[in-house]
Amino acid sequence: MKKTLRNSSVLLAIFLAGCGGSSLDYSDLKNIDFKGEDFKSALSREYRSFAIYEHDEMLDLNDASHFKKKAFLVALGQPAEPEALDKWNVPQKHKSEMASARRRLMAALKAGGGVVAPEKAARAQASFDCWIEQQEENFQEEHIAQCRKGFYQAVLHVEEGLAVASTAPDAFTVFFNFDSADLLPDQSETLKAIAAASKIGKKVRLVLSGHSDRAGPKGYNLILSQLRAVSIENALLRQGVPKDKIAITALGETRPRVSTPDGTREPRNRRVEIILGEAPSP
Repeated sequence: MKKTLRNSSVLLAIFLAGCGGSSLDYSDLKNIDFKGEDFKSALSREYRSFAIYEHDEMLDLNDASHFKKKAFLVALGQPAEPEALDKWNVPQKHKSEMASARRRLMAALKAGGGVVAPEKAARAQASFDCWIEQQEENFQEEHIAQCRKGFYQAVLHVEEGLAVASTAPDAFTVFFNFDSADLLPDQSETLKAIAAASKIGKKVRLVLSGHSDRAGPKGYNLILSQLRAVSIENALLRQGVPKDKIAITALGETRPRVSTPDGTREPRNRRVEIILGEAPSP
């Protein structure tokens, strides 16, 4: 059974007791689940996998220990940047390309790549570190090529995600079925885009306005519109949007998108409108 390490105090105890995790057996390391969907968790998993590979497959105990330590440092919230070229004996003919690749990666991370595409951003950083480690050894051409290719594929995906998020609209609308506050399956991508857009640039505040059609009592519809807004809020919280960045208002049937007689079912009025804006000044 996998051991899920979510509590930083548990991680810290293991880390300190083992001088950076050095006393932790690699068979145990395989069973530790750095739980989470954020960049930090994904990067911890990437470094864990790389450490195990270096230990089990490459029999490189020094590098295995180094990347095992990075896995724990990241999980503890400590900074762990991509490896610096001046710390590794990379052949001179490869330094220019790798320096450019590192600058590209750092620019993507600084722009919010770890938020917009956490798994791919983690893969890009770990692949760069794999590349630099393999390039220093400079004899396993296939492994070097795999790490290099993995880096370029992952960082391109991150850059594409940043481009999409930066051009996201400032308003979204999510619709609901009659008498329901349940999200529809095809809305997941929209919610991911909303969450990503809210985490980069100045679009850091979300206002969720719940609405209903005019079928049913006004009091009931007001509650239903609130529940719809809460459904959106919960989905965004799962995407990593902080709760204090979200504001909710329930408007019931008072502001229809389409005017109708009382008692009319109208799909376009069963909705939550999401407005992205700048955070208020402190």
